Amino acid sequence: MDSRIPDSPTKPGVPSWKEVGIFSLSLAALMALQIVLANAGSLFESHFWLDELFTFAIVADPDLPHALNGLANAVDTNPPTLHLLLRLWTSVMGSQSEIAFRLFAFSSMFLALIGVYLVLRDLFPSLPAAAGVLAVWCHPLILRHAFEARFYGPWLAGLVWYAYILSRSLRSPAHRGWIAALAAISVFVCTIHYFGILTLGLVTLFEMWAHRPWSRRLIPSVIALIFGPLALLACTPFYFGQRAALTVGTWVPAPDGIGALLGLAPLLVVFCLYYLRSVLQKHLPMDRNPSAVLGLLGLALLTPLLTLFSLTVQPATMARYILPSLAALAPVVAFLCLFLPRVGSVAVCLVLAIVSTFGLRDLADLYRQRDGRTNALAAAIRALPQDAPVAFEFTNALYVLDRYAPDLRPRLFFLEFERDEIEQASNHRIITRDVARQMTRFGDRHDLMSWTRFRSLPTKYVVPGEEPGEPLTNPDTRFPGLTLQPLQAGVYAVSDSTR
Repeated sequence: MDSRIPDSPTKPGVPSWKEVGIFSLSLAALMALQIVLANAGSLFESHFWLDELFTFAIVADPDLPHALNGLANAVDTNPPTLHLLLRLWTSVMGSQSEIAFRLFAFSSMFLALIGVYLVLRDLFPSLPAAAGVLAVWCHPLILRHAFEARFYGPWLAGLVWYAYILSRSLRSPAHRGWIAALAAISVFVCTIHYFGILTLGLVTLFEMWAHRPWSRRLIPSVIALIFGPLALLACTPFYFGQRAALTVGTWVPAPDGIGALLGLAPLLVVFCLYYLRSVLQKHLPMDRNPSAVLGLLGLALLTPLLTLFSLTVQPATMARYILPSLAALAPVVAFLCLFLPRVGSVAVCLVLAIVSTFGLRDLADLYRQRDGRTNALAAAIRALPQDAPVAFEFTNALYVLDRYAPDLRPRLFFLEFERDEIEQASNHRIITRDVARQMTRFGDRHDLMSWTRFRSLPTKYVVPGEEPGEPLTNPDTRFPGLTLQPLQAGVYAVSDSTR
């Protein structure tokens, strides 16, 4: 006897436009209410941080060929899709303010969550599907990148909609529209981030496996999705230009043994799910197509894939790189909700909404503190002798001050060096130097200050470390021949230790 849940119009299936509209409006209202309750409206206008300023430099450049040339020379280090979309977005918005950039990121994340709901509704009733959406929304990485003008919100949105469109194109009798949409979304996913092609491969692999035996619809779908890798191939001049501008491959450290094991752990989870597939199917609705949901689950393998990449090619174990894998949370939570009564699913949704509200509050507090440290650093520099230059070890705080304390700009410099001058410089410091040189050539920065010139100054100050006010252990070791005396807000007076 088949114990699976029978299908009905009120259970899983293609939701009506009315249902999608109601869910979208409800989600938008919930997110707006959360922002108000969490006092998180400041997230839309908080200071850009370093990576966002790289995005801004490309997007705000009025000369598009010059902007693309800067992108090809490591002012930013990804394909041009995000920057082109943001140029279009800001032209429509009529503003290149922080709010305009953050609204783009927030809208991208909102579209990603709507896509997650549509995918889940193929297999789950509306309440478990809503719980799956809220499970994704409450994750700290998702909350952060919903307010960050970078690649990760758009990347997630593109992937989720790619999973949905690929599933539809593989099973739609009249699927020319789906095929055209599949080609477009494939191009987007592959050119929004260099790792986009890896995530596209994972989703495609799982969905193709779910559609065995393959019908004649497979061929046009495969032809359409190939447009994505071809578009990425067209972006290789950007990639090789960016690589040539950097003297080391990456600043990301290689994973240690424990990190590698943790990164590979999702392999065991996916294997267990595959082994138990016959048991799990008994609790799923009958006669529904699970391919798009399996596409989201396949993203759980992104972490092991990047771990293997890090061990064999180049370290890439950054938390933000695995953000698309968080889409796998949605089907897991939705499935667990199948075992709960309706009131239980409602309770899960409420708990997840509360968690994300507190997450927004904490994120807003964190960003206000970060902006406060930047303002304190600016005040400390203004209190120094007016003719004294201030050199920075990293560009994180330097570029932020360039934008938010423009009166200080003539006094602020990046401390440039050669390998023989600071032999123990980390890869992070070297890549920072390489990008600072490219930013100067791009025209967005004033001259750098060489190590020799800095050493010759009678009065000199330095801001060591990546972020102002961060705890530093023996900063003198990073400045050979100099002694550092802390002043305030991250500023240090420098003297020659040989005197």
